[in-house]
Amino acid sequence: MMINQIRADFYRQRHTWGCYLTVLLTIIFSAVITARESVGGIMINGTDLLQRLESSRWTVLSGLQSATLSSSVLLYGYLGIFVIVVGYEFSQSTYKNTLISRISRLQFIIAKFLTLFLDLLRLVLLYYLTAFLTGKIAGRAWGESLPTLLGHLGMMILTVAFFMNVIFGIGLLLLILTHSTVIAAVVIAVWPLLISLLGMATKWSWLKYFDFMGTAQQITTQTLVTIKFGPIIGTSVGLIIVIIVGSTIAIRHQEL
Repeated sequence: MMINQIRADFYRQRHTWGCYLTVLLTIIFSAVITARESVGGIMINGTDLLQRLESSRWTVLSGLQSATLSSSVLLYGYLGIFVIVVGYEFSQSTYKNTLISRISRLQFIIAKFLTLFLDLLRLVLLYYLTAFLTGKIAGRAWGESLPTLLGHLGMMILTVAFFMNVIFGIGLLLLILTHSTVIAAVVIAVWPLLISLLGMATKWSWLKYFDFMGTAQQITTQTLVTIKFGPIIGTSVGLIIVIIVGSTIAIRHQEL
């Protein structure tokens, strides 16, 4: 039943023009920042790399690193996917029909979470492939050996999609608790900036475990110390479990 739910979500997306607009905007944004050798978005830990990019001759690798530093912008662009996959059902309470007829609450939550991840994975893949191809079409050198570059490309795609999905998962939990698409969308959009500002104002070291986009930037640009990698990933996986379990419990206590 969970697979059927995922298929139904993808079917609905294929018949929603907003999904195609999101794809188009992803391609345009990636191509523009790569072709113009620019960086946009909230750069929490990327100032050193940004300075290096500004002072050096760009390669295909430089374009991919620029795409990573600009990846926080994708949170805003992909809010439409969040609304299409889960926002409408909960704001209009149409999810109750699904729960009554076909699927358990846990399966429903996992299906939504996996659908969001697969959507983000496909869009982030398109985002980085566009940067990759744009850099090569511009006649730039690879920046490192091609096999190594392809390995870094795969790591960038998986890392950014994973950490973006954690933030979307927080939005999913808030949506179930509040039935407000606005609250969930606002939290998703401001999360990187909020964590960054809190970190600067309070100097709380534990906030780094919730700086998901900053962590993605550090991992994919190879500026995160290896020993710090495990605890941060463990925190993210633990949070995903809390989100799934918490969402399931919350939805069980709501009337059908």
